[in-house]
Amino acid sequence: MYKHIVQRTIVLSAPRLLPTRVGQLWMLKNEILSEGDFASGCVFSDAVVHVKSNKSLEFTAFQNQIQFHLAAKLSEFTLEKIVRISERLPDKVKVTGVGLNFTGHLHIENEEDLGSESRDILGMPSGRFASSFDNDDARFGAYYSKTFQSGKLNMEVKPAAYKDSEMLNVAFNFHADTAEIDDVKAHLERWKMAAEEVERIFDMSGVESR
Repeated sequence: MYKHIVQRTIVLSAPRLLPTRVGQLWMLKNEILSEGDFASGCVFSDAVVHVKSNKSLEFTAFQNQIQFHLAAKLSEFTLEKIVRISERLPDKVKVTGVGLNFTGHLHIENEEDLGSESRDILGMPSGRFASSFDNDDARFGAYYSKTFQSGKLNMEVKPAAYKDSEMLNVAFNFHADTAEIDDVKAHLERWKMAAEEVERIFDMSGVESR
């Protein structure tokens, strides 16, 4: 059994945002990227804009939302560009929330052990509903939430399929509502703190990392 973080994203909630409003010309005009920075694989359509660059910036814009795809660490370059995008959004579009997100996988090498391992990690069965799922092939999940650093940290654990096998998917979301650009900056600066808290909680599983 082993664990690892498989995805790190930052999500800006921006009601009234249309993907077409943050296209290539907008990015050039607002100095988000230069013309030579765009990498192959970019998509510009009415429904979605996906930007890949030769630098540490990759994001997908949907209606009302922009999702930034991150490497292991949040670089100063990426942080600066996320702030600039937040500041330069078109008229009447405003960032109302920021989510710092981490997704982890707990792999159980023997699928037959998933039931017992999930019981052990999640402390199941212990509730009224769980008593109806006491057979060997039962699968368990859980949802946790707490206030953390002026925001809300949520964690959801549930069984999932992965490459023809089963594992536990662990999704962390550290969300804060934002009213001003300073609120956006303040929450983005909590990335390192959020990452450390996620690592601390994930390590409580007692499973080794790979």
